[in-house]
Amino acid sequence: MGTIELTITADGCNYLKVRDLVDMLERNGWQDVRTRSSHRIYKREAMNEAIAVPGPDRADVATGTLRSILRTAGLNPDGTPRQRGDSQ
Repeated sequence: MGTIELTITADGCNYLKVRDLVDMLERNGWQDVRTRSSHRIYKREAMNEAIAVPGPDRADVATGTLRSILRTAGLNPDGTPRQRGDSQ
């Protein structure tokens, strides 16, 4: 599995590039089902949920958006699947 690099800015927020988030989702079975405006919609066959990933590949994903996407996808910040009882 590749290395995921979270960037910590001067204000203490964590950011991840959209391209790294997309790679993380795709490695864990999420598929790009459609693109609407600047949002890519991902679905996973085993789950009845969709994840919208905003912005172009070079953009940063904000902390709150990143946490929400990872929680919905069932992933830890390092890209590994979350175990039952893990908190974020």
